Amino acid sequence: MPIRLEIGRSLWLSAILLLSHAGALWLVILIPLPWWLATILTGALAYSLLHGLFLHALRNGKQAIVELVWDTQGRWILRSAEGQNVPARLSAGSYVSPYLVLLNFVTGCWWQRRTLLLLPDALDAGSFRRFRVRMLSNPDDEQTI
Repeated sequence: MPIRLEIGRSLWLSAILLLSHAGALWLVILIPLPWWLATILTGALAYSLLHGLFLHALRNGKQAIVELVWDTQGRWILRSAEGQNVPARLSAGSYVSPYLVLLNFVTGCWWQRRTLLLLPDALDAGSFRRFRVRMLSNPDDEQTI
């Protein structure tokens, strides 16, 4: 049976991103750096935080993945927030654990990649559990987890 996941916002991921970026900013403040380097690092941290929040946690960015379909033949379809359906192949290096699913996809040529980061609060509990079980118990799939 195909799996169709409607992916929502993740408050856990938002909190993790905010805390980790705040810690990195604190280190930039504590370390004696030239003002120009501190400014560049602060800008890079701000960009990283906004990118992570909009793309992975809040799913507001145009390229954010808001729906995932995995059919019985092992094909993947990613739907972006702007409504574009993208066929994809699951790439090696994906990770599945009880509280985190990290899926790396190739969406065309080898350099066209998309990443989906799922924490349990982005889906309902039953869907998250069923998806993890299918990911871990699918040895016939060409890609390895």
